Amino acid sequence: MIADEIGVVRTTLKYYPKVRQRLAEIAALYVWTEDELLAEVNWVFPLLAAENKRVTQQMIADEISVTRATLKGHKKVRQRLAEITDLYIWTEDELLAEVNRVFPILAASNKRVTQQMIADEIGVTRAFLRVVRRCRNTWRKLRLCIVRIIQRIACGGSSWMILKLSWTTKKSFWDFF
Repeated sequence: MIADEIGVVRTTLKYYPKVRQRLAEIAALYVWTEDELLAEVNWVFPLLAAENKRVTQQMIADEISVTRATLKGHKKVRQRLAEITDLYIWTEDELLAEVNRVFPILAASNKRVTQQMIADEIGVTRAFLRVVRRCRNTWRKLRLCIVRIIQRIACGGSSWMILKLSWTTKKSFWDFF
């Protein structure tokens, strides 16, 4: 910001030792101590909770004007963020209900609705939406695998033989089903 204001590039500012020292002094004014940052998180959280159904770490960081990395860089703050996050654990049904709620609102604009748009509207990351979907698919595969093993055992087959065969042939366990 300072470089832009005076019309030079940042490397020019860092070239001169006196200027570099003054910039370090200025930067030190904006360093958060762990207790200051924790107090700020504790002050901001109730305000955000009153305005929003769910409060994310990014919302807290934006409100304080720091990055999430700055928040997570302090142990006490990281613990407090974990406590806040635990208040907002989504179940798959809750997440699906929320996606179904916001989709018609976003679709009303007659534009293509993307996963990112839905995630932004709900207040989660797109990666979170993918993780929930991936976990659901993994559980579905695991449930199917268990059913197939039970069926094979009931028909006189051995699931142990299938595991041994998959190990010796270097095929995936799933290939035998």
